[in-house]
Amino acid sequence: MPDHIVLTPHLTREPKHDALAATFVGQAHIAGTGPTGATCRECRFWHEPRIENRVTAIVWLRFAPSNKKRAGELKRHQCRYRLPNKSRRRIPHDAKACRFFDRNENPPPVTI
Repeated sequence: MPDHIVLTPHLTREPKHDALAATFVGQAHIAGTGPTGATCRECRFWHEPRIENRVTAIVWLRFAPSNKKRAGELKRHQCRYRLPNKSRRRIPHDAKACRFFDRNENPPPVTI
């Protein structure tokens, strides 16, 4: 068993570590510390396209239709909240929002 997993006397994970387990590398802060029920897709710091043509932007935000497992779903994107030494890994659209959450007035839809 890895050393970093702390177990209770009943051999279960402690509930206080659930937020860390839900956090993705690349998020600005710990998942679930933002508004209840909010996701990264609804945040203005979740990567948004800078393309003038909305049709092209929709195609650019989504997986290719040829991807059979996730056809028509949103791609993973980077969190654009500026923090020094933050990882630039991509996070999924359904990740729980962090404390730096700032609501996007026009979030992209989950599916086409």
